[in-house]
Amino acid sequence: MNYKELQDRHDAKLKEYEALLHLKRSVKMTRVNRIKAATRLLQTEDFLQGVNIYYSCFSAILSVFSLLTERKELSIWSTIMTICLAISIVYLNAQKYGNRSQELKTNYIALHGLLFDIEYAESKNESNSFPDLYQKYCKLLQTSENHLRIDYLTQKKEDKELSGIEKIEYWIFVAIKWLFRVFIIGFPIFITGIMIHQGAFDGIFG
Repeated sequence: MNYKELQDRHDAKLKEYEALLHLKRSVKMTRVNRIKAATRLLQTEDFLQGVNIYYSCFSAILSVFSLLTERKELSIWSTIMTICLAISIVYLNAQKYGNRSQELKTNYIALHGLLFDIEYAESKNESNSFPDLYQKYCKLLQTSENHLRIDYLTQKKEDKELSGIEKIEYWIFVAIKWLFRVFIIGFPIFITGIMIHQGAFDGIFG
């Protein structure tokens, strides 16, 4: 074997090793982003379940009060909240946040196992195992939904690696999320305040 052949073999090994390191970085990034996605979905499900209970209580209270007075406002708003509750329940069931979170959890656990395989191949200098490991990675990508950009940004924020534009993008998302939640929680309280101001409860409390 001449020098050129040795050099070509060395270059090929080096490229395979670099590809293995790149795969390792990709698997690590995908895994942490999937963890963030699973957490986000679970938190969303918990929030919506809490909203359902919250609206159920308001709707039940207004329904009882509507029976104690002749004013139609209470009955109307009770019906509106019942409709909102029904829509929320249907939406929650359709999105299947809990099941999707569990699927992502199964996926990132499998990615963790793949990461061990890559690190083992790296320690043994088995860069020729790259094709098989890459195929496993591709299959794991196909067996679960992808994470969202906010999951990626959340992880980068925790690592303090957000760029200027990414910081703006991240905080816009956070602001929209909390404005939406405040609106959802505050809506029944706001309507109740209006009805109290208009005297809708006067016939009940004197």
